[in-house]
Amino acid sequence: MRSLKELEVTLSKLKGFQDAQVRQEQYLTPSSIAAEALWKAHFEHLNGKVSVDLGAGTGILGIGALLLGSKRVYFVEQDPSALEICRQNVAQAESEYSGLGEAVFLLQDAREFALPVDTALTNPPFGTRQAHLDVEFLKTAILSSSYVVSFHKTSTVPFLVEKIPKLGAKLVDRLDFKFLLKSTMAHHTRMKKYIDVSCLILIPI
Repeated sequence: MRSLKELEVTLSKLKGFQDAQVRQEQYLTPSSIAAEALWKAHFEHLNGKVSVDLGAGTGILGIGALLLGSKRVYFVEQDPSALEICRQNVAQAESEYSGLGEAVFLLQDAREFALPVDTALTNPPFGTRQAHLDVEFLKTAILSSSYVVSFHKTSTVPFLVEKIPKLGAKLVDRLDFKFLLKSTMAHHTRMKKYIDVSCLILIPI
């Protein structure tokens, strides 16, 4: 992958959810945001490393990791239809770029993932439908890896900053974004809206 822009464009071509699930808070990670967060991590924490995409959805973060040199990526997703789209998206990336690392697809709850990896990537449910579900994903990421890239609603960051040391990690960086949510569910009343989202970079201790 030659540039951040090439990564963003490639990720923008991936398929999204066919039937987004409300309770699972299935929202697409915008390609520009995914690309920026991954690009920041790739030299030290993705290239040549083993990564996991927890709650992979359609696979944008994990595919980005493959494009940036991860030798293996675990795509962990409990929704079979989303995981099938993820498979298709990986196949699409493999058809455009030769020599990508191994993709391993795991149909399971992300909170049950227990394999050791170098880097954990997650855009978890924000916890609006199931309280603190984002914290549970974060806990799994911290326990399984030595470097964590995790997206959260900015309004929850003060709570998470207090929680992170108790989970066994330290916050080393933060990226703030305007996250575009397009109308994909029946309860959405506007075609699109922006929410404040922060990407937290953590190192387990």
